[in-house]
Amino acid sequence: MTTALKKMTQEDREAFECCFVTGELTKTFMQDCITKLKEKFPNLTMHLYAVSNRFFGEEITVTGLLTGRDIVETLKQKKSLGKVLLLVDNMLRGQEQILLDDYTVEQIGKELGLPVEIVPNQGEEWIDKIIEIKEKYK
Repeated sequence: MTTALKKMTQEDREAFECCFVTGELTKTFMQDCITKLKEKFPNLTMHLYAVSNRFFGEEITVTGLLTGRDIVETLKQKKSLGKVLLLVDNMLRGQEQILLDDYTVEQIGKELGLPVEIVPNQGEEWIDKIIEIKEKYK
């Protein structure tokens, strides 16, 4: 992730607000990643929400097994979502835009009234995609 952060330009640092969901297991790790990103991108507001897995049981805490219904139910209770919801690609069934409970990415967006973008689950690619999404939703 450090290489991607070093490559950021002043234009990349313009204000941007979004939300990102994660499983309970990776909440602290993702918060650390967002903190590092904000050091280089101080105008970033990324609301991080850990989603409890009610579908498979709350003892299942990994991001890749989150479901659309659990994501929607969690985010409907939140006040700040920003301009776009970011979901990591490992939540999807292969290359399809469908989560494990048959919720589609489009359905999540409609229920939340928010566009949804898929981001990679890897550091440098994750940052590059966030910068790309920020440009799309200026």
